[in-house]
Amino acid sequence: TCALPILRDGDAYVHDVSHGSTLRATKSGGVSQVRVAPGGNFVSFARAGKLFVAKSDGTAEFPMLDGDRPETARWGAYNAVLVYSSASGALVVFDPRAGPMGQRVIDPAGSGVGPNLAWSASGTKIAYERRKPIGTTATRDGIWIVNTALGTPVSTPVYLSSGTKGLRLCCWSSNDQYVMFWQVPLDDEGPEIGRAH
Repeated sequence: TCALPILRDGDAYVHDVSHGSTLRATKSGGVSQVRVAPGGNFVSFARAGKLFVAKSDGTAEFPMLDGDRPETARWGAYNAVLVYSSASGALVVFDPRAGPMGQRVIDPAGSGVGPNLAWSASGTKIAYERRKPIGTTATRDGIWIVNTALGTPVSTPVYLSSGTKGLRLCCWSSNDQYVMFWQVPLDDEGPEIGRAH
């Protein structure tokens, strides 16, 4: 199913391209940053600076645990699983098919998880940044990966850096073998790139 997000009068809609039908996912307004899950059954969106997920037909809505950085939300390419990071530095995944119990904290608050997250092409692994300041002029940055298909996912570092250089995540290679990233000055967020959501 090819589904597109529509934002109309502050509410989220999902348009099914193949059937030409449109569903209204939200009804209370104030919505922005709408993203549709693969399959078109769920949408993520921001409201009042918080992240929510709703069924595309508007029958259920779930506030996300520590969802205070909604711009980081990313759906897996082949699954309806959402990943996002919080301002407190946590990494959280949410499988809306399990309802409110579908939320899992992969890395807890204080882990320094950054805003850039990327699903692998297979939709089972997540690459993400960890940023830990060391004083005011240095950092300990890392690019980490986690396999969410495991019963107990364990995060593993791919590359670590410390000093005056930071790391900014780009994406995975199409065969899931490589994670691409930049090494940048600490005050730089990295090259401007378009990311698939």
